[in-house]
Amino acid sequence: MGKLVRDKDIDLIAEREGRQPNSHVLLDREERIRARLNKVMEEAVELYEDAEIDLSGSENRQKIIEEMGDVLDAVFSLAPEWNISDNEIAHARKIKYQARGGFEKGLHLDE
Repeated sequence: MGKLVRDKDIDLIAEREGRQPNSHVLLDREERIRARLNKVMEEAVELYEDAEIDLSGSENRQKIIEEMGDVLDAVFSLAPEWNISDNEIAHARKIKYQARGGFEKGLHLDE
């Protein structure tokens, strides 16, 4: 089945395991987008799991920071598919924040 990996991972695997892993570049746009969306979900689940572990009292701050970075990397990898810049994403976040606020208060809608 396989999965999307970071650009240097194939070389790192080859160096570590002494073999060249099977891999290919996703040339089809739809396949590439689906793989990137799957990566966003995969990284979000890993963040969720590490945060859940931390709720039980484990000191997991560094791992949570790394997973947050992975989620952002996966999200930002989608942007070029629609020629969206990092600045456009930042601007959209700012506009939505100004209009509707953020999530700092922890408000939960009970409907």
